[in-house]
Amino acid sequence: MPRAFLASLLTATAICLTPALAMADDITAESSISAVTVYSDRASVTRTATVELPAGASNVVFGGLPQTIYTDSLRSEGQSTGDVVLGAIESRVVSSAELAAPRERELSDKLQALQDQRALIAADAQALQQKQQFLGTLSQQANMRTREDIATIDLKPEQWTGAANALATTSAETLRAQAANTVQLREIDNQIAAVQTELSQLQTGARSSYQVSVPVETNAATRLTIKVTYQVPNAAWAPIYDARLETSNGQIKLTQFGEVRQNTGEDWAGVKLTLSTAQPARGVSLPPLNPMWVNIYAPQQAYRREAARGGAFDNMSSNAVGGVAMEMMADAAVPSQAMAPAPVMKEATFIAATLNAGGYVTEYAIPGNSTILADGTAKKVMVGNLDITSELMVKIKPQVDAQAYLIAVTKLAGESPLLPGRASLFRDGAFIGTANLPMLRPGEETDLGFGIDDQVVVKHRVDKDETGESGVISRDNTRLRQTITEIQNLHREPVKVVVLQTIPVSQNEQVTLVLNRTFTTAGFEENLNNVKGQLRWMQTIAPQQKAQINLGWTLNWPKDSQISGLPF
Repeated sequence: MPRAFLASLLTATAICLTPALAMADDITAESSISAVTVYSDRASVTRTATVELPAGASNVVFGGLPQTIYTDSLRSEGQSTGDVVLGAIESRVVSSAELAAPRERELSDKLQALQDQRALIAADAQALQQKQQFLGTLSQQANMRTREDIATIDLKPEQWTGAANALATTSAETLRAQAANTVQLREIDNQIAAVQTELSQLQTGARSSYQVSVPVETNAATRLTIKVTYQVPNAAWAPIYDARLETSNGQIKLTQFGEVRQNTGEDWAGVKLTLSTAQPARGVSLPPLNPMWVNIYAPQQAYRREAARGGAFDNMSSNAVGGVAMEMMADAAVPSQAMAPAPVMKEATFIAATLNAGGYVTEYAIPGNSTILADGTAKKVMVGNLDITSELMVKIKPQVDAQAYLIAVTKLAGESPLLPGRASLFRDGAFIGTANLPMLRPGEETDLGFGIDDQVVVKHRVDKDETGESGVISRDNTRLRQTITEIQNLHREPVKVVVLQTIPVSQNEQVTLVLNRTFTTAGFEENLNNVKGQLRWMQTIAPQQKAQINLGWTLNWPKDSQISGLPF
């Protein structure tokens, strides 16, 4: 082969290999989770790593990310003392023979080790059982030999005694070993059950993970701190509260917590935790408004359309069955590229409170570092005390309960809304129950109930309950009812009392109600909170004093008809 031709061939080969030789090297990032923002149905996770970059192009690779990540949410950022350019982030699924989640893999290995240990203990137990059986057989043979020796008058008591003692000692040691072996099996069975329970709570079984690659390029070697952020499902938080009342001064302290759960496949250890009211899953813009077409229904045309689809048959039963069959055939006839993709199986997600309110997003940055394991266990983190004002009063609804309830009318101050959630109620340090707080915006108020006030005595009785007729020419049915509610304050200080009652409300013009204002205690509000027929009296009762609330009304309706809705 001529030298000139060989030289040109080597030059061409070198030129062809230049792109391959210039491919960027992969740099494995030893990353850890540094920050997490939890939403109502997912979490945004940030991983941080520090890598040494050589001059030129490289790929920083993050491995072991959960297979459930939303790849569209992937983004990267970095800081360096040199000039570094970040490229478009890439991701791919990597399969492994081992479980992908570190905690799940750790528990699986632990379970396997415990099961292996149990197998060894069970083998020892079987050997001890066989040894005990052998000693029993040996004892039986010794007894038979003893009877033979007695029959031949060849008595050797010292040998019998020694043999008996040896058998007894060995048997006792074997029985003690069997008992210790039983204890070991019980203890290791408990450990296995605990690991299995914790392992079942993870419920992933995933052996695949995501690998994320970030292309980088720099003119000179430098150190880069790089962050990769992604969103994952199976994480949520819900607001919970502690409401503590000190009756000595009437002060209420309302503290907000966040209850966080996650089963994302990776533990959040020592992370900066943020709780957000944003909802990334909700739409970002209004859906389109499509035309609303209407037309005159033509049965004949509808029949022809149905027949064209293969759904018109002679009888109704064949029409129903045939229609379904033809629908299935029609769907099967659709080209493969037009068929809907098979549904993707998803892990069950946690149920959490959803903030359905307008306004700006609120984020709660939790102070310090937080650790939340990926086992679905609820972790309670402190959010802070809420700015509120409150007023104590006693509320009574004598028609439904002859008890006085201590209520704190609580108004939200500040600038942030109060999210709906469960509140634990404490009165003078004692837990008395729970209540559900509604969504409150600054300036809105709600009632916090702190149980029965035994120092306010309520007696409710019916003074009159009469039925009859009214009118001279055209008689109507009538119902007269009068009630009396007596309230006594046994406290050493004045008490503000609110009495709530309802009167019948007519939905028919032939049914009329007349309030007996002469008998009824004056000073009430009607149709409270836009509830028809609800009346409210507010009074301040001095210590050891009594108050009385009277209510009377008359209901009229046509003689030859009946009414419904009266609870008595």
